[in-house]
Parts: sequence; structure tokens; C-alpha cells
Amino acid sequence: MESAINKIAKSGTEIKEEDESRLSPLLSNHLNVLGDYSFHLSKNIINGKLRPLSNLIP
Repeated sequence: MESAINKIAKSGTEIKEEDESRLSPLLSNHLNVLGDYSFHLSKNIINGKLRPLSNLIP
């Protein structure tokens, strides 16, 4: 999540502190509060590379 925030900030998009404070990885279907996690990792991720971010910024 930190990498995504940094990339968005570097693009010149303002990230408000109140918006950033509401971000949570728990909003994803593969994470839950019970500690049961399910991931299917690609070879790139296994080798320490992050996947490219979706281009949501116009």
C-alpha cells in the first residue's frame, strides 16, 4: 500500500491525510480479521517484484 501511495504522490496527485487515514488492506476479499489469508502469488511477486499499479489517474 505504501508503494501505491508513493507512486500516486509522485504523479502530482494530492493525497489528503484524512483520505490516507481511511485506507485499509482489510477492504480486500483475500484478507480478514481472523488471520486466515489466501494468496495466489505470481512468479514475479515470489521473486520480490511488485505488480504494476492500475492506471486510475487520468
